[in-house]
Amino acid sequence: MLSNAFKFTPEGTVSLQISASRRNGTYYLRATVADTGIGTSPDFQAKILQPFEQVDRHHYQGAGLGLAICQGLTHAHAMGDI
Repeated sequence: MLSNAFKFTPEGTVSLQISASRRNGTYYLRATVADTGIGTSPDFQAKILQPFEQVDRHHYQGAGLGLAICQGLTHAHAMGDI
């Protein structure tokens, strides 16, 4: 997530906030990434977590797997969500 934030923020800021909580005896960790990057359209936001989806193949390198992998790992290990 941080890598994507830096990749698509050529100028501006990227921030990471970590918080922890406990509910019903279970500990939870939340990582929030925010940036002032190029942004995405509402249409693309609906599919951005799908494998091989890319914002702009002509200007940015990559396979379009980063966010899909993040989501898969989050679901598999923490039953979380992106």
